[in-house]
Amino acid sequence: MRKYPPDAGDVLEALRRWLNRERSANYMVVAKPDEKNRTTKDIDYVLEDSQVKPPTLAVEVSSVWRSEEAGGEDAFFAKWFERVQARAQGRLGGVFHIGMPVRVPEGLDPSRFADSLVALIDREKATLTVLGRRGQGLLEDVQGVRVQITMVPVVGSSIEYARFAPDLSLFPERVKNMLSEKAPKLRRYKDQGMETWIVAYNTAWTVMTPQGTAKTVASLLGPEHAHVDHVAICICDPPDAAWIIPVP
Repeated sequence: MRKYPPDAGDVLEALRRWLNRERSANYMVVAKPDEKNRTTKDIDYVLEDSQVKPPTLAVEVSSVWRSEEAGGEDAFFAKWFERVQARAQGRLGGVFHIGMPVRVPEGLDPSRFADSLVALIDREKATLTVLGRRGQGLLEDVQGVRVQITMVPVVGSSIEYARFAPDLSLFPERVKNMLSEKAPKLRRYKDQGMETWIVAYNTAWTVMTPQGTAKTVASLLGPEHAHVDHVAICICDPPDAAWIIPVP
């Protein structure tokens, strides 16, 4: 079962691989200062490759929720849908994208939901195939839940979800708080000549465009963050299926 949100090590590994590809480098983790200096709230990682410039990077890792309550809510939804996926595994003749409400209705059984969803997809397969070629889907009720089912025109057998847009009004404030917490730790490493990074996993990536996320983060960067050389957003499923989005 995948961890949600992914831990700091997975997010860091996604960033490390991306940097190595972008810079033709071989950055490796050479230190984890926070593990040694927990009482002083040190940075998370130091990366190094003596054969490239800059040779040493100081990195802080974070997760950004859209609100204080969103963490538990998102984690619960992800684990609930994993049970739906497990129940439906091997029973689907295609790849399907399921648009869901932002919250799982109380008491909704994932096995019964999966059985009803598979039956509906089987029944409407021909229609879903035609609509899928046009990027369209069906709005249907499954176990009393209104969902949007779209067949993705690729080879495979799986279901993935996205949730109908939740309240994202608090997302900028959460990003601001994250920057306020992480940026000061990097100042002394910048003074030592290291390149400084903040990489944040966006837990709301399924309901936000990458461009919109990067724009929000960029709008909150100011003079107090001048010692932070780079900010990046990580989405999807790190470390293997991650997308790193540098903030311009």
